[in-house]
Amino acid sequence: MVSSDAVIAGRVLTRTTLLRGNDCLVEYIIKSHSGAVRVEVPAQKPLAFCHTQDVPRLVAGTPQSEIVVKPLSLQSFQRQAVSALYVNHPHALRRLVSQAEELDIPLFEADIKAEQRFLIERFVALDAEFHGSFRDKTCFIARQARAANLTLALKAVSLDVECSMQGELYSIGLYGDVESVVLMVGRAEDSAQARQAEVNIHWVADELSLLLALNEWFHTQDPDLILGWSVVTFDLSLLWRRANVYGIRLNLGRFGRPLGWKVADKHRPETLDLPGRVVLDGIDWLKAAFYQFDSFALDKVAHKLLGEGKAIDNPGNRGDEITRLFQQDKAALAFYNLTDCRLVWEIFAKTDLINFAQERARLTGLELGRVGASVAAFNNLYLPHLHRAGFVAPVMPKESGPDSPGGYVMDSLPGLYRNILVLDYKSLYPSIIR
Repeated sequence: MVSSDAVIAGRVLTRTTLLRGNDCLVEYIIKSHSGAVRVEVPAQKPLAFCHTQDVPRLVAGTPQSEIVVKPLSLQSFQRQAVSALYVNHPHALRRLVSQAEELDIPLFEADIKAEQRFLIERFVALDAEFHGSFRDKTCFIARQARAANLTLALKAVSLDVECSMQGELYSIGLYGDVESVVLMVGRAEDSAQARQAEVNIHWVADELSLLLALNEWFHTQDPDLILGWSVVTFDLSLLWRRANVYGIRLNLGRFGRPLGWKVADKHRPETLDLPGRVVLDGIDWLKAAFYQFDSFALDKVAHKLLGEGKAIDNPGNRGDEITRLFQQDKAALAFYNLTDCRLVWEIFAKTDLINFAQERARLTGLELGRVGASVAAFNNLYLPHLHRAGFVAPVMPKESGPDSPGGYVMDSLPGLYRNILVLDYKSLYPSIIR
């Protein structure tokens, strides 16, 4: 039963497009003051623009049920009228893009995803206020949205996995805004009581039980953020692959959603699919915040920033030592595992990376946790203003143009200056200036 008109505000954690029957809708999982909520916006079809004069040739042979053409008052940079082409699902948009390329017809803004377009057209970046109705206490059907600015604390956990050289799981450490614990394969009597007192160990019978215990932990503790060191490419990738060995789903997402990947066999941050949770990798975010180290190995960075390192004698050759500890002193392995979690947590705290990531998302409109994507950030800020000025964005040519002769470099005026504007954050000269 759907409730009467309501309003809900929250921080957008993840965003995606879903197909439900013939309806293409966008889904946002937000963190509100009362907890996590799924926000669905129905009837949000993917779209692209093309010159109105090209529409008949482009849609010829396409069933009318698959595409809706809507003439607009907008125009291209060539001062020609454009029409919007609405399709039923993202696969149909990809077919439309291919067809336009074959016919050499320019298609505008086809790379803007529906879940992103809905927000940026309303100037929504990180926090949003949605107007609509509750389907139930965890699902909100939205009709409209606008930007908000919330004071909201996100719950974070630092996660670290220990395993054999062959990838078999030994333990999983969890540390942060939760009761710290190490999920460990083994029995309580495997460890000396004195060492057990230092770490809260939750014992499980085998690797399958370890994965199921992790599922239960995420369901119970329900964190918003997952922190780690190479946490996507190693920890989450390994957990997913080990779950596949046993034929189970790793339900680490919100509302029982599984951990997955948008592109098979490409386990990278940009392909991660983890509904309702944001993953922040310490290496990526230190680089994004312009930190520089001779080595980004956890032990090296921890020594530089915190003055301590891993709880193991030889971190550079730790594989054999981890297996030895698992076989002979599981409590010592649990201490090592949890220390890694704590080091990551304290590095994030020392450098204020969580607030940095949130402020970056607030300024750029990029998904919270997304690193890089300077072109997407520009689109988010530029497109809504461009549309209100009466234009659609141009298509950039794929072919590289002639070499640029470069800019004029003026003679320097040595001195100390205030209010220096830096427009290029990656080149050598601005780095020297900063």
